[in-house]
Amino acid sequence: MSERRKRPTILCLSRSGSRLREIIAHLGETHYETIPVSSPEEAVAFCAANQVNAIVLDSEFITEDGWTVTQSFRMVAPQLPIVLLKPEKIAVIPGGIDAIASSTELILGTLKALLARSEQKKDKPEGRESTWVPLA
Repeated sequence: MSERRKRPTILCLSRSGSRLREIIAHLGETHYETIPVSSPEEAVAFCAANQVNAIVLDSEFITEDGWTVTQSFRMVAPQLPIVLLKPEKIAVIPGGIDAIASSTELILGTLKALLARSEQKKDKPEGRESTWVPLA
């Protein structure tokens, strides 16, 4: 009997209800369990109390000095992949962002790649980095 695998949990942070619905629609209910939140405080608290596999962060949380809620996420979950949804041009991309999706349509592929990379890191023994050298 095969054990049913739990869908990865993706926290979606945006102040816009329509943007949250758009993000969730592109992620698809069959691929991920999506948790929509509209405030950074709620998002960080959820991450601290629950297992989250990745975060989709709307660019509206980036300020002119480059601060984002990513700093708070990194305090409670340092290895958590964070995708910045950046549909408009932003002058400053803050640290702590693992990937950028320029549209909601690109979020699904971006998350799949980040989560696969995250799983590979979990499977490696600690303290051992693999080295890949291209053949000339």
